[in-house]
Amino acid sequence: MSITKKIGVAFFAILMLLVIISSLFLLELSNTNNNINKLERETQKQRLSAELQTSINDLLMTSHDFIITGQSIYKENYDSLSAIVNDKITKLQQFNLTPLERKQLQYAMEDVYHINLISQKIFRLNKIQANPEAIFLMEEIDKPYGKNINKEVTAIYDTVKANVKTVKSSVNKSRANIFSVVISLSLLAFLISIIVIYLTMHKISKRILELVKVAEKITIKDFSVHLATKEKDEVGLLIIAFNAMIEEIHRRYEDLENFSFIVAHDLKSPLNGIIGYGEILKEDYRNKLDDEAKEQIDVIISSGKRMALLINDLLEFARAGKTIISEEQISIENMIDEITTDLDYMIKQKDVIIDVKQMLPSCHCDKTQISQVWKNLITNSIKYNDSALPIIEIGYEEVEDELPMYRFHIKDNGIGIDDSFKNRIFMPFQRAVSGSKYEGTGIGLAIVKRVIENHGGRIWVDSKIGAGTTFYFTIPIK
Repeated sequence: MSITKKIGVAFFAILMLLVIISSLFLLELSNTNNNINKLERETQKQRLSAELQTSINDLLMTSHDFIITGQSIYKENYDSLSAIVNDKITKLQQFNLTPLERKQLQYAMEDVYHINLISQKIFRLNKIQANPEAIFLMEEIDKPYGKNINKEVTAIYDTVKANVKTVKSSVNKSRANIFSVVISLSLLAFLISIIVIYLTMHKISKRILELVKVAEKITIKDFSVHLATKEKDEVGLLIIAFNAMIEEIHRRYEDLENFSFIVAHDLKSPLNGIIGYGEILKEDYRNKLDDEAKEQIDVIISSGKRMALLINDLLEFARAGKTIISEEQISIENMIDEITTDLDYMIKQKDVIIDVKQMLPSCHCDKTQISQVWKNLITNSIKYNDSALPIIEIGYEEVEDELPMYRFHIKDNGIGIDDSFKNRIFMPFQRAVSGSKYEGTGIGLAIVKRVIENHGGRIWVDSKIGAGTTFYFTIPIK
């Protein structure tokens, strides 16, 4: 059975267990939420019943205080307290009361009604102090209603309190059930982790790490390594294909090295001879040659030099394709200063303004290769610029492009690039301009693209004919 099927069967079985336990968890969670909502309602009823009891006691005390003092302020207080009592009764009625609670509340409402009737009689008396009628009315409130109302409201409170206790017990039980489900899920997750780790490390990771080690040796040109495998699963097939790829890479690398040797020695040596003898011929026979012959010799020398430049660029392009890069922390700010110093004559010749918009960051990169990128792009911005006041703007910003990146830009006000060439200029021997005015082999931007991609970034261009060009490229932030 393949690794995919083995892992798939294990995960399917565990997934079914997860679905069952998750369903139980959601069911218990819903039950807990319902109990919590019920607890909140019962708690509100308990609070209101306690407040109602306090307000009724205050109502009774206010009528007593009025009889004792005869002050009208207590009559005003009574009206306010009566409104509060009615408001709390109304709020209690809005709850889903049990039959017992509704019956108890009805008794309390009837007693409040009678207390109000008697209190209104008291407040209408002309004389309060030492008035036998007032004392009689006060006793009429206290005996049949004062005692009853406290019992009835207390009964409501006690009933609600008992309900609160019951609901709290249900909530605690539900929480305990949820805790049990969470523990079960955690144990199951641990089991899943053990299974996945075992399958991954034993069947996949261990063997893939061996492939990584082989790949690292290939990068240092050690093609003698191979991996043995008896498995016919996905990783086994990958190892077999990887071994075949090593053989093919070794063969092609040897071909490339042989080609580079031929280019470096067998082509450059006679070419240097042609150029040298052409210059000697031109110098020694200057007075014996006519103008046409001198012009033809110049063409030979110029073509030879161009061929030598092309060979050198081809070698540079091949070297740029190496995946081995010596990374270190490099200050781009200092690198730009060094490059502009090297290009000082070229910059002064055209009165170019180099405008660095902000302090440039340090990057973890290959100094030689990235310096080649900057030098190539800055040189192009100077070379392909016929403006009376050439300006090159350099800047950067941090962006997210799969990984955190520095996105650099080099903007100029030069001749620009036609839209049809934007996707071709990064290919070898492709140039956006033709003719002898702008020298070049068309290799430079192809080298730049290789270097940037070897560093894990990308490069692109935004340009219009006559409106300047902006090159953008990214380097990972490390």
